[in-house]
Amino acid sequence: MKEQIKSIIKDIESVCADNTIKNFYIGKTDDVNDRECEHINNGYTNFSEIATGTPKIINNAEKELISYFRTSRLKSKLDNINNGGGGNAEADTLYIVFVRCNVEDISEVYGSLMPPNYPIKIK
Repeated sequence: MKEQIKSIIKDIESVCADNTIKNFYIGKTDDVNDRECEHINNGYTNFSEIATGTPKIINNAEKELISYFRTSRLKSKLDNINNGGGGNAEADTLYIVFVRCNVEDISEVYGSLMPPNYPIKIK
């Protein structure tokens, strides 16, 4: 799992290098459509599924990612208030959602910003 987490971190950092990324939030869910709608209604623009796995694995991955970004150069863009690991005990999908602004083409505002090989299966 460690190599997969490192790969996810690298890809998130790559997406956040774009100056149109204002904020991001990492979470987990067992109902992707419901969470995406909730975040879009709260002003987020780009929802991406990043991983699937057992609830225990997804819970640990969420904690690792949030912990990493809380001490990274992107900490000012991280919207997570808690350290992850709480909430939905049935969650089998890890996601990231971004607030994106100052885009030239409105079609760039919705949809996944992660590379096309996502979501990955974490083992």
